[in-house]
Amino acid sequence: MFRKITFTDRAVVNVIRTLMFLAFAFNFIDVLDAWLNAFWGDTSKVFELEGIKSAHGPLVMWKLFVGVSLYSVLFVSIGWAFWSVHKFFKQFLKRQAFDVDIAISIRNIALGLIGFWVFIVLIDGLMPFVLTYGYQETKMSLFNLIPLDIELVFGVIGVTLLAVAVLLKRGLELQEESQQII
Repeated sequence: MFRKITFTDRAVVNVIRTLMFLAFAFNFIDVLDAWLNAFWGDTSKVFELEGIKSAHGPLVMWKLFVGVSLYSVLFVSIGWAFWSVHKFFKQFLKRQAFDVDIAISIRNIALGLIGFWVFIVLIDGLMPFVLTYGYQETKMSLFNLIPLDIELVFGVIGVTLLAVAVLLKRGLELQEESQQII
């Protein structure tokens, strides 16, 4: 009934898994390095990370807390999405049938991508304001919080996958009901 899993299928899945891991690891290490340096007094990498041209001296503890908190939730969100993609591939390669577990994996991918999008918008909009607060005349621009950038793709894909997951789960429930009736 289902197509047989080939070596090429497994190779493509393994390449995608490897790329996800490498992207996550390199970005995590880069951000971790910047914030650890800021904790030790070298704020230049954090300001560079946020696109601010000049460093403004050491960061006070509340700024470090806000930055580390936002980035932590950002990495938890994208990590959750990547882990859910990994689980989706694992389930799909085992049986190639759509079931509730695959619907749950798709939902988790969607929620991870939506969370990533929300926090990248918050970071892009709030962190320049937070980092420069108190050093110069800082203006909070609502334009920075308008999510019309390339990151919008994550939100759109997340919402679309969430709709697919809900429809898939409902379809599976209807299929189960119709089989019980017959």
